Amino acid sequence: MGLDAYVLCACFREGKTKPHPLPDLLIDDAIYGPGLDQSAAPTLEQWLLHDRWRLDACEHKNGELIHKRLGNMSWIGAVRADVESIERTSSSRFPLVLDKVVFDGTHSGDWIPPGDVPELSNEVSALREFVLDEFLSDFVRSMSELCEASLKTGNPILF
Repeated sequence: MGLDAYVLCACFREGKTKPHPLPDLLIDDAIYGPGLDQSAAPTLEQWLLHDRWRLDACEHKNGELIHKRLGNMSWIGAVRADVESIERTSSSRFPLVLDKVVFDGTHSGDWIPPGDVPELSNEVSALREFVLDEFLSDFVRSMSELCEASLKTGNPILF
């Protein structure tokens, strides 16, 4: 178990995907991208058609512009400990990193809204100055790439 994060591509919004097998049911969820209209009570078969479409709807597998493994539970615990130590010994603060990213080593189904990503990006950039070990170095590199992708697309960072 561990923590993964990803940012969806903008291909669907930009009209760069293959035709959908169920266009009358297709919606654009602001967080999770193309989905099926829940009010139409899609069947399992319809969901499977949609999921197969989504896997190769565009050049990005499953519509993910970027996908990063941030670490297993202990790796994320080490990153959290490093960031907390930096906060104790410096004037720098990392509320988004601590409260939205490394608060748990296995959270999923949540996201960081696009409006919070500029501040998160600033926090991650500030961490570069304090990189202490391999855990934090890899984390900073991955989070920088995720923030860049989110800023580029206007999509949230998903966990």
